[in-house]
Amino acid sequence: MRWLIGTLVVANLVLLLWWTTERNPALQPAALPQPDVGDLEILGRDGSAGRPATATAAAPEPAPPPQPAAPPPAPKPAPDVAKVAAPAEAQSRPAPGVAPPPPPPPPAPPPKVSKAVASAPPPKPAPKPAPQPAAKPAPKPRIAEACWELGPFEEEIRVRSLALPRGVERLRVKHSRIRVPAGYYVLVPAQPSREAAKAIARKLREKGVRDSWLFSSGPLKNAISLGMFSREENARRRLEEIRRLGFPVELQQRHRSLEGYLVHVRGPDTPATRRLLKELTAGQLRPMRCPSR
Repeated sequence: MRWLIGTLVVANLVLLLWWTTERNPALQPAALPQPDVGDLEILGRDGSAGRPATATAAAPEPAPPPQPAAPPPAPKPAPDVAKVAAPAEAQSRPAPGVAPPPPPPPPAPPPKVSKAVASAPPPKPAPKPAPQPAAKPAPKPRIAEACWELGPFEEEIRVRSLALPRGVERLRVKHSRIRVPAGYYVLVPAQPSREAAKAIARKLREKGVRDSWLFSSGPLKNAISLGMFSREENARRRLEEIRRLGFPVELQQRHRSLEGYLVHVRGPDTPATRRLLKELTAGQLRPMRCPSR
């Protein structure tokens, strides 16, 4: 609406200026008077002066004296801009009985930012929690150590190629003449007489025992052998078998002397270690006192 009123005002001013200029002669450009140059003398081609021109022929007609300018008409009063703009305003007014449209809401002011909020530093990120230290594994229980004597071995090369179980260390190798077990006898003890020994041998055959031997002389005179075994486990198995038949039997170890090599070792005192060492030496394993470190 404001630009429409401004356009009408400018148009009225331009129309008023044009109309005033057309009606006021004083504002129009006036004709300039002819200058008075006097008598003219015509010169010939050779430079001689010609005859003076007659006044009647050469003189131009005198210009009429200038008329006094008429006083400018009084300027008409400028039309009332308010009256000119009134029709435009009248057109913009709503018809009677019609509610005028509500005025547009004023623009919302920009939100005020508190200086304290604007100047406040940005919040610091929360510190990351420190990683928890890994739980230390429980210490393994200490296993007691023990020492053994292995052998004897008749050949030195056998000692050097001996593959000990894991965790077992070699302490020393000893060369000497020693008395070692030569086997295990399963015996019916010596009887008071030979007739008594023969009677027991007969009863053993009746029970199905065929492998028996009656000693007729020596330290085992009148004793009955039911077998000699190189391994103690086999000898004890035979011992239990004869006892179940009802005969008195015993286990007796044989020894022999020889030169060879003995190996002293140290390792964890566990059933697995003892079993592996026995398998390695065919049962020739004897516990011994460990030397100080």
